[in-house]
Amino acid sequence: MTNQEVFIVSFEDIIKDINPFFSMKAEAIELLNKNKSLSHQQFLTKVLPVELKKIVIQYALERKSQNIITTTDNVILKKLQKNHRKCIRIDITPVGLQNCCFQNSYLSCIYHEGLEIEKGYQITACPCGNAVCLEPHFVNVSYVDGKKTYYDFTRDYNNEKSRYFLSMEHYDPLDNTPDGIQFVQTDVIIYGKGRCKCRHIQWC
Repeated sequence: MTNQEVFIVSFEDIIKDINPFFSMKAEAIELLNKNKSLSHQQFLTKVLPVELKKIVIQYALERKSQNIITTTDNVILKKLQKNHRKCIRIDITPVGLQNCCFQNSYLSCIYHEGLEIEKGYQITACPCGNAVCLEPHFVNVSYVDGKKTYYDFTRDYNNEKSRYFLSMEHYDPLDNTPDGIQFVQTDVIIYGKGRCKCRHIQWC
């Protein structure tokens, strides 16, 4: 791809290691069985380790202080690379903590039977719409009578109500492969910086 940069961005501070998270399935199911009145939001919050919640809050504060203002509303579809225009806009149901999209999607499959996980990228852009940022993201999908419906339970940093999502291949939450882990920890794609008119801001 032309005019594109691929940054290897470490998510270790936010998701130290995904491997142990798969072992939490039994614990999550037990919690739900003992507390059937838990709302979706309460369930997602209670299962996450306290340490992770503290890190997420700290990251959100740092992001705000660094003036990172790429948003969904800034995206201009015609400025995206052609294959990225296949993205769809999904309404956000903000019951899960920001930056925990994998955990939110994984646990939502336990809370709501019939949901599956799908991986891809969320797409945001700078205020002028020229610099585009694609960050790894996970959402949920359901299939009813052959119709596919998308759900995004991860809160947005800017409190936006929807998110552009570019889907990749279907992701099996039980397929704990190195590739799957790498996808979560790396591969932030940024392009269009050369034509951007707001170079004083950080992109993502």
